[in-house]
Amino acid sequence: MLSGTRAEHESRLNEEKRRAERGKHVVVLMLQHLLQMGYTGAVDVLQTESGLSLSQYEVADNVELVSILQEWEDYYELRFQRRPKVVKKLSPYSDKVDPHRAKVRRCERWALHQHVARHCRRHVLGLCGTAHAGGGTSPQQPCRPKRRRR
Repeated sequence: MLSGTRAEHESRLNEEKRRAERGKHVVVLMLQHLLQMGYTGAVDVLQTESGLSLSQYEVADNVELVSILQEWEDYYELRFQRRPKVVKKLSPYSDKVDPHRAKVRRCERWALHQHVARHCRRHVLGLCGTAHAGGGTSPQQPCRPKRRRR
Protein backbone atom coordinates (compact mmCIF):
# COMPACT_ATOMS: atom_id res chain seq x y z
CA MET A 1 0.00 0.00 0.00
CA LEU A 2 2.81 2.41 0.84
CA SER A 3 4.59 1.64 -2.44
CA GLY A 4 1.35 2.38 -4.37
CA THR A 5 1.02 5.77 -2.71
CA ARG A 6 4.67 6.51 -3.40
CA ALA A 7 4.26 5.55 -7.06
CA GLU A 8 1.21 7.83 -7.36
CA HIS A 9 3.17 10.69 -5.78
CA GLU A 10 6.11 10.22 -8.15
CA SER A 11 3.74 9.98 -11.10
CA ARG A 12 2.09 13.24 -10.06
CA LEU A 13 5.47 14.95 -9.69
CA ASN A 14 6.56 13.75 -13.14
CA GLU A 15 3.31 15.04 -14.64
CA GLU A 16 3.84 18.44 -12.99
CA LYS A 17 7.40 18.59 -14.36
CA ARG A 18 6.17 17.73 -17.86
CA ARG A 19 3.46 20.38 -17.63
CA ALA A 20 5.98 23.03 -16.49
CA GLU A 21 8.37 22.02 -19.26
CA ARG A 22 5.55 22.17 -21.81
CA GLY A 23 4.69 25.69 -20.62
CA LYS A 24 8.31 26.73 -21.00
CA HIS A 25 8.37 25.29 -24.53
CA VAL A 26 5.23 27.25 -25.45
CA VAL A 27 6.80 30.50 -24.24
CA VAL A 28 9.96 29.83 -26.30
CA LEU A 29 7.80 29.04 -29.35
CA MET A 30 5.88 32.28 -28.81
CA LEU A 31 9.12 34.23 -28.48
CA GLN A 32 10.37 32.82 -31.77
CA HIS A 33 7.04 33.50 -33.51
CA LEU A 34 6.84 37.08 -32.21
CA LEU A 35 10.43 37.71 -33.32
CA GLN A 36 9.71 36.33 -36.81
CA MET A 37 6.62 38.54 -37.07
CA GLY A 38 8.65 41.62 -36.04
CA TYR A 39 7.12 42.24 -32.62
CA THR A 40 10.39 43.04 -30.89
CA GLY A 41 8.74 45.07 -28.12
CA ALA A 42 6.48 42.15 -27.27
CA VAL A 43 9.51 39.83 -27.31
CA ASP A 44 11.32 42.07 -24.81
CA VAL A 45 8.31 42.22 -22.50
CA LEU A 46 7.68 38.46 -22.68
CA GLN A 47 11.34 37.69 -21.99
CA THR A 48 11.29 40.01 -18.98
CA GLU A 49 8.04 38.63 -17.57
CA SER A 50 8.76 34.95 -18.20
CA GLY A 51 12.43 34.95 -17.28
CA LEU A 52 13.16 33.00 -20.47
CA SER A 53 15.03 34.23 -23.51
CA LEU A 54 16.04 32.98 -26.92
CA SER A 55 19.65 33.22 -25.79
CA GLN A 56 18.92 30.41 -23.28
CA TYR A 57 16.86 28.17 -25.56
CA GLU A 58 16.63 27.53 -29.27
CA VAL A 59 13.66 26.11 -31.13
CA ALA A 60 14.37 22.96 -33.15
CA ASP A 61 14.84 23.42 -36.90
CA ASN A 62 11.60 21.81 -38.03
CA VAL A 63 9.30 23.36 -35.40
CA GLU A 64 7.26 26.55 -35.69
CA LEU A 65 4.18 27.67 -33.82
CA VAL A 66 2.22 28.05 -37.07
CA SER A 67 3.13 24.53 -38.25
CA ILE A 68 2.10 23.07 -34.88
CA LEU A 69 -1.27 24.82 -35.14
CA GLN A 70 -1.70 23.64 -38.73
CA GLU A 71 -0.91 20.02 -37.85
CA TRP A 72 -3.32 20.13 -34.91
CA GLU A 73 -6.09 21.57 -37.13
CA ASP A 74 -5.50 18.78 -39.67
CA TYR A 75 -5.65 16.15 -36.92
CA TYR A 76 -8.82 17.68 -35.49
CA GLU A 77 -10.51 17.76 -38.90
CA LEU A 78 -9.50 14.16 -39.59
CA ARG A 79 -10.85 12.98 -36.25
CA PHE A 80 -14.07 15.03 -36.00
CA GLN A 81 -14.79 15.69 -39.73
CA ARG A 82 -14.96 19.45 -39.20
CA ARG A 83 -12.57 22.36 -38.90
CA PRO A 84 -11.83 23.41 -35.32
CA LYS A 85 -12.78 26.84 -34.03
CA VAL A 86 -9.56 28.15 -32.57
CA VAL A 87 -10.66 31.77 -32.28
CA LYS A 88 -14.14 33.22 -32.22
CA LYS A 89 -15.11 36.81 -32.81
CA LEU A 90 -16.66 38.62 -29.87
CA SER A 91 -19.86 40.58 -30.18
CA PRO A 92 -19.39 44.33 -29.78
CA TYR A 93 -21.75 44.02 -26.80
CA SER A 94 -19.63 41.39 -25.07
CA ASP A 95 -18.48 42.08 -21.52
CA LYS A 96 -14.97 41.12 -22.61
CA VAL A 97 -14.88 43.87 -25.27
CA ASP A 98 -16.05 46.67 -22.96
CA PRO A 99 -16.36 45.76 -19.27
CA HIS A 100 -17.93 49.17 -18.55
CA ARG A 101 -20.73 48.39 -21.02
CA ALA A 102 -21.66 45.25 -19.03
CA LYS A 103 -22.32 47.41 -15.96
CA VAL A 104 -24.41 49.82 -18.02
CA ARG A 105 -26.42 46.93 -19.51
CA ARG A 106 -27.07 45.50 -16.03
CA CYS A 107 -28.34 48.93 -14.91
CA GLU A 108 -30.55 49.18 -18.00
CA ARG A 109 -32.01 45.71 -17.39
CA TRP A 110 -32.65 46.58 -13.75
CA ALA A 111 -34.34 49.85 -14.72
CA LEU A 112 -36.52 48.05 -17.28
CA HIS A 113 -37.43 45.43 -14.69
CA GLN A 114 -38.37 48.15 -12.21
CA HIS A 115 -40.49 49.92 -14.85
CA VAL A 116 -42.36 46.71 -15.74
CA ALA A 117 -42.89 45.86 -12.06
CA ARG A 118 -44.24 49.37 -11.38
CA HIS A 119 -46.49 49.18 -14.43
CA CYS A 120 -47.89 45.77 -13.37
CA ARG A 121 -48.59 47.03 -9.84
CA ARG A 122 -50.44 50.02 -11.27
CA HIS A 123 -52.35 47.65 -13.54
CA VAL A 124 -53.44 45.39 -10.69
CA LEU A 125 -54.51 48.39 -8.64
CA GLY A 126 -56.58 49.67 -11.57
CA LEU A 127 -54.35 52.72 -12.02
CA CYS A 128 -53.09 51.61 -15.41
CA GLY A 129 -54.11 53.99 -18.14
CA THR A 130 -53.88 51.48 -20.97
CA ALA A 131 -56.70 50.01 -23.06
CA HIS A 132 -57.35 46.28 -22.89
CA ALA A 133 -58.59 43.75 -25.41
CA GLY A 134 -61.88 43.37 -23.52
CA GLY A 135 -62.54 47.10 -23.61
CA GLY A 136 -62.21 47.67 -19.87
CA THR A 137 -59.32 47.85 -17.47
CA SER A 138 -59.59 44.23 -16.34
CA PRO A 139 -56.49 43.05 -14.44
CA GLN A 140 -56.91 39.54 -15.91
CA GLN A 141 -56.05 40.70 -19.41
CA PRO A 142 -52.61 41.93 -20.50
CA CYS A 143 -51.92 45.62 -20.88
CA ARG A 144 -51.85 47.05 -24.37
CA PRO A 145 -50.97 50.69 -24.96
CA LYS A 146 -53.74 52.89 -26.34
CA ARG A 147 -53.37 53.63 -30.03
CA ARG A 148 -53.02 57.26 -30.93
CA ARG A 149 -55.20 58.56 -33.70
CA ARG A 150 -53.53 60.66 -36.32
